Amino acid sequence: MTNTIKNNLHSGKFIAEKLWETEESLRVLMNSNPEAVFILDTEGNFIAANEKTAQRFGKPLEDLIGTNVFSYLTPELAKSRKEKVDEVIHTGKPVRFDDSRNDRFFDNYLHPVFDSDGNVIRIAVWVIEFTESKLAVDALKASEEKFRELAENIEDIFWIRKDNEIIYVSPAYETICGKSCESLYENPNSFLEATHPDDLQQVISSLNSDQYTKEGLFNEEFRIIRPDGTIKWIWAKTFPVKKNGEIIRTVGIAEDISLRKEYEEKINEALIKEKELNDLKSRFVSMVSHEFRTPLGLILSSTELLQNYGDKWEKDKKEEMFEKIKKAVDNLTGLMKDIIVLNEEESGKIRITLTEIDFISFVNELIEEIKISSQENISINFHHSVSSLKITTDKKLLRQIFLNLISNAVKFSSKKNNVYINLTSDQSVFTTEIKDQGIGIPNDDLDNIFEPFIRAKNTGETKGSGLGLSIVKRAVELLNGEIKVKSKLNEGTVFTVSLPIKHND
Repeated sequence: MTNTIKNNLHSGKFIAEKLWETEESLRVLMNSNPEAVFILDTEGNFIAANEKTAQRFGKPLEDLIGTNVFSYLTPELAKSRKEKVDEVIHTGKPVRFDDSRNDRFFDNYLHPVFDSDGNVIRIAVWVIEFTESKLAVDALKASEEKFRELAENIEDIFWIRKDNEIIYVSPAYETICGKSCESLYENPNSFLEATHPDDLQQVISSLNSDQYTKEGLFNEEFRIIRPDGTIKWIWAKTFPVKKNGEIIRTVGIAEDISLRKEYEEKINEALIKEKELNDLKSRFVSMVSHEFRTPLGLILSSTELLQNYGDKWEKDKKEEMFEKIKKAVDNLTGLMKDIIVLNEEESGKIRITLTEIDFISFVNELIEEIKISSQENISINFHHSVSSLKITTDKKLLRQIFLNLISNAVKFSSKKNNVYINLTSDQSVFTTEIKDQGIGIPNDDLDNIFEPFIRAKNTGETKGSGLGLSIVKRAVELLNGEIKVKSKLNEGTVFTVSLPIKHND
């Protein structure tokens, strides 16, 4: 019993450590970003933030986490920002807007983070200062000479366009796009040739829209392919320059946002991983509390009865109590074996030991073992066209796969139904089909059936931890195989496992 509890605590500690590692990697990732980056929940509370964010809000990072972002804003500004957050939540799409504070100008980018069901659970926010760019645009309106001085000394691309002619483009065009400024002067639309094919239509649509043709406004993120084949993300926006109410030219700013896009993707992945680990932790706690409570309660009550009345009971009565205790311990042992196997697989501790096995003899032995241990009198029919099939694989992993699958087929079938095992093979692969005529798996559960601690809704009181199929899937993958499942409610389930006849590391 002591070892069981220790192993249980060890598995819980493993999950907690994995969760901590994910959270720590998220913190490192955010703090390496030069811009202010923070994560909000759907109510606007800070979940995570980097030091740049703490500086912007004028508060130590540890004091910032858990507070509400809207509490730092004026009521009017808080209302406006909450509308932006609500827009992200309701549409599931990113939102971008500019604002200014204390003569500084900022680009705000809100990106949704989804759970496995497609619901927005958090919002990742980037606040990027573009004061220098804005000053350059303003300088243009006052003095083109002053504009040129600013434009040629900052990293963003600046250009001035009149009708279909490029009047000026800054040297950053060559650095970011890898093409000469002269090529753009010669063909003002040549930048479209570098636009990624998947983004080209989006860019053309924006350039043909009334917002650009009539108002001189363009604001898009898109990818370009440089001459050396590398791909960069660009954020480009334009401003109209008017005289007497008429647009006489447009000014454009383009920023290389590849790094931000990379951070965005990594942060999104880290948040999804954190969510998965949190879900796993919750399922683990739920499973342990449920699956351990019954056998431990039975052991305790049986032990107390033996202690209080054992000297008065007949031998048969005492044997009955001992048998109940033994069965409860067996259930706990089986559960802990599954958890330990899952732990080893998650942490990469499993080593594959290859041995030659006659698969047909192997399956026949499993069938006999299952028949002896099962209380159900169900016929298991094994069909194979050859008398022997020699394979080279890891016997322990192979046992985990087929003991789980055949046991499940028996467990979820009624006494009047049969279980069928069909074997086929060619020179390199053997395929085993385990088919039952049992309760089946609901369609809603099929996509998640191989996840740890997940059980189908219709399993009812049938014992199980929700770990078996997860272990099966991982074992199949370790053996370079493939597993598929088909099921129809109340008609049965078919698992198909394909494995190499000779495993190659």
